[in-house]
Amino acid sequence: MKYFIFFLLLVSIFSCDRKGIQLDTSGSCVSNTVVKEWKNLSGTVEIAGNEVVIDVAGANSTLRFYPCNLPGPYQQKGKLIRFDAREYEVPPNVRVIGTPIIITQIY
Repeated sequence: MKYFIFFLLLVSIFSCDRKGIQLDTSGSCVSNTVVKEWKNLSGTVEIAGNEVVIDVAGANSTLRFYPCNLPGPYQQKGKLIRFDAREYEVPPNVRVIGTPIIITQIY
């Protein structure tokens, strides 16, 4: 019986998906033109006005992203998040609070 329980424990550990949460990316953001693919970014969720943004600190500056599809449970001020995303172009004469992105995966 001990071996059976040990076997089930091992199977459950190794069958876990460690890739993270895949998000629906079928919606549109501010535009449809992809500028850049970002991988493995770490940032902090902030509230700016009425909008949720993600600040990513770099060596020389901080990037501010406006996520178009951040799930509700992650929309908490100060929450740390690690993610992959697609950056979209901002059309002329359009103002946004950060660089628009669609998050493709959350780790």
